Amino acid sequence: GWSNKSFTEVADLLRQAIHKDPEFAPAHAYLALILALGYWARLYPDRQAAFDESMAAGKRAIELAPASSEVLGYVGCALSDLGQHEKGIPIIERAIELNPSNSQAFAALGAARILSGHLEEGIADLRHAVTISPADPGLAPWSTMLSIAESYTGNSEGAVAWAERACKSDPRYFGGFLALAIAYARLDRNEEAQRALEEVLVLNPDMSSDAAAALVGEGAWRELSKAGIVLPEPA
Repeated sequence: GWSNKSFTEVADLLRQAIHKDPEFAPAHAYLALILALGYWARLYPDRQAAFDESMAAGKRAIELAPASSEVLGYVGCALSDLGQHEKGIPIIERAIELNPSNSQAFAALGAARILSGHLEEGIADLRHAVTISPADPGLAPWSTMLSIAESYTGNSEGAVAWAERACKSDPRYFGGFLALAIAYARLDRNEEAQRALEEVLVLNPDMSSDAAAALVGEGAWRELSKAGIVLPEPA
């Protein structure tokens, strides 16, 4: 699942790996990505510390393995999740040049393009990632991003389908249910949207309105609020 606890544990394991072998580039690269994802999803209390450590880990990873598609895919994705889209996208594109079968890089490129406002291109990249790796461990967040993008393009039925796929792929991932709430609301299925938001809070009790707005976009979050669809108060 995606929580402060799980992300902190993963980051600590990666730091241990780096301590054991400081030259192992994938550990640095994946640490950069985990910290960046946690920064983007508001999972770390000290977001600035996560940002700084992610940037440093990504830089070191590329120094160690500048021609590794795996490393570049992770680092480019991390930079985008940190809001550094102009820096991240060329690195991801290089990862794909080195290995056109790198599904993670295609998904990262799609997400980066969506987050930087290029919806149609981003949707195409993410769909390709799903096509070449239909059972990928990253399918839940990939499908969630596709759902949110489809909601913004007006394809509400498609948005529901992708969000449902995200929830089925990983029922522990709150992002799928957040996307499902947006998609249901666009179809005026407000009771179902409210139930989806309640499931978000079950999976991530620390979820705040600010974090949700950052994940799905300020505009979509305002639409939910105007329709009376809100995060329930923590018990």
